[in-house]
Amino acid sequence: MQLQRFLERPSLRSSLFALAIACTIPIALVAGGLVWFFTAKEFDQNERDLSDRAALTLTAVELKIQNVIEDLQVLAESPDVAAGDFRAFGAHMRAANRWIGGYGLVLVDRSGQLLISTRRAPGETLPRRGNLDTQEKVFVTGQPQISGLIAAAESNNFIISIEVPVRVNNEVRYVLAAGLPPEYFADLMRKLVPPEWIGSIVDQRGMLISRVPEMGVVGQPIVPVLLEQVGKTSGRWIPIESRSGGEAYSSFLRSQQLGWTVFVAMPRELLSAGMRQSVVILTALVLAALAISLFLARQLSRWIMRSLEALQLNVVTLGQGGHLRPSAKSGLREVAHMEGVLAGVSENIASARERVERERILLKATVQAMPVGVLIVGPDGGVLLANRKALAIWSADRVETFKDFTNVTRLRLDGSRYPPAEWPVTRALRHGAVTEDEEVIHVTRDGRSIRVSTSAAPVYDDAGTLIAAVAAFFDLTELRNAIQQQKLLLDEINHRVKNTLATVQSIATLTRSGSSTVEAYVESFQQRIFALARAYDLLTDNKWQGTDLRAIVGATLAPYGRADQVSIEGPPVHLPPKPTLALAAALQELATNAAKYGSLSVQQGRLDVFWSYENQKLDLTWTESEGPAVTPPTRRGFGSRLIEEVLAREAGWTSEIKYRPSGLCCHLAVQLT
Repeated sequence: MQLQRFLERPSLRSSLFALAIACTIPIALVAGGLVWFFTAKEFDQNERDLSDRAALTLTAVELKIQNVIEDLQVLAESPDVAAGDFRAFGAHMRAANRWIGGYGLVLVDRSGQLLISTRRAPGETLPRRGNLDTQEKVFVTGQPQISGLIAAAESNNFIISIEVPVRVNNEVRYVLAAGLPPEYFADLMRKLVPPEWIGSIVDQRGMLISRVPEMGVVGQPIVPVLLEQVGKTSGRWIPIESRSGGEAYSSFLRSQQLGWTVFVAMPRELLSAGMRQSVVILTALVLAALAISLFLARQLSRWIMRSLEALQLNVVTLGQGGHLRPSAKSGLREVAHMEGVLAGVSENIASARERVERERILLKATVQAMPVGVLIVGPDGGVLLANRKALAIWSADRVETFKDFTNVTRLRLDGSRYPPAEWPVTRALRHGAVTEDEEVIHVTRDGRSIRVSTSAAPVYDDAGTLIAAVAAFFDLTELRNAIQQQKLLLDEINHRVKNTLATVQSIATLTRSGSSTVEAYVESFQQRIFALARAYDLLTDNKWQGTDLRAIVGATLAPYGRADQVSIEGPPVHLPPKPTLALAAALQELATNAAKYGSLSVQQGRLDVFWSYENQKLDLTWTESEGPAVTPPTRRGFGSRLIEEVLAREAGWTSEIKYRPSGLCCHLAVQLT
């Protein structure tokens, strides 16, 4: 009976033990030896290749730099410099820059003043150089010098400056410098460094001069592990973590001539790919050993598979949420026990899944329906939930980790940058800090600035362990803008009402002194108020942001003269509201006078209105001709008093009226700010 029970349900442990003995021993012996042999061989070969590539790249860079130095030295021997013919020498420099293919060439004196720049047109005013360290070494040593990575004075682009002395009468009088962009060296490395590898050139400070395949990090320090190697002569097979997060091995060589260091790195993933040939051989040998082992374990595996197949099917069914099948009557005892456990687990999982799904749907729907942005971040920085309002504020379709916010620009209210490491949700995760209604400025991807109120708090489980941080934020831009706009509107209304009342008061006072009867007073007052109203209409059409000078001149003169009598010329000028109203009143008086007594009162009369605008100063001239003869008035009327007194007092105009026999001439001027 006991033997029959063992045969019907043998223990899993005894079956696996027998299988391990049959399969593991030959496979382990063969595989272990082969793995060690091929791995060691492949690593040695790759290590040599990496060092050789670094040496080859460094040699090519040194040769390229030496070629540029020799070209500059030949150019520096030009007799045009000694003769002071900088125009001819500039032409040689531009030709040289084309065959060098650099960023540009400059000729400077010892003070750093640029004398010639191939990036500037001949005769154009040139600035001083900002970085004089390399130039000074040339003047002191009289030898060519190569700078580290610097920013170009004209564009702030990163360049390498190669500088040679220019001698006049055996004296170093000038320095000739060629700027080489990082792409100059990248083209060279692309020919020598395999596409999948990483090639870097760094200066004496460890700053990246050039890098392939990614040039976007030029000007930044090299990764910290390699930064520690800068200054050393050479190094081989240094394990590093690349900027993209991948593991790699790097070798480097330092140039004694330049002071630069060339790093060449091979991704670890690529190294694994290079070992595939060895793996093929290894696999063939392992398969041979496995065939022997499987032959020995065949009988034992049949017993195990009968029970495990049913167990495997139930495990898959449980993972898919289906119903478990009943266990077979024969098979391993352990498997039968596990199937019973699976049946209980299946019931618990189904119940828990249903409850969790209800809670998840309720929570997600509640958060998505909130009128504020909600963000929940886990302790590892992973984003657990971000509702639609939050994504809309960030102009993003989705966020997965907190690192996705590194490109988000936020500013404090004083305008200083607000990095993600100091955000309220970060403080809640790191220090358990609670933040309420903190206002910041959020810059959207399209460049708009919005005001956001942020609150954040940590979330703990029953054991007091931090499990998340939740942040809520609300766009306050419309509210803040509405409050500010309301204040501005009230201030503007008060200002405009005062100005309008003052203008009307001035018109009424001056009209009264120039009218002999009540009817004449009313008619003159109405015409002047209508002119003021036309100016108001133009300003209203432009939302009180001012109006075009040509529009106000044309609107004022339209009722008085024919098109062939009036000439209006001048550049486009935008007048603010206050000068507009003052000018409209003055033009109304001039037009009325011209229509009654001046050039517009006769058919052959002419009126020319011309203005100029320079350095924010407007000069306008009103000239009448071919009309009745003009004589200076015996007393000052309303028009002359308005032009000479009101314009100057209300809007800052200056005026000059000349009563020429050929016609009246009035010159008006105002400084616009």
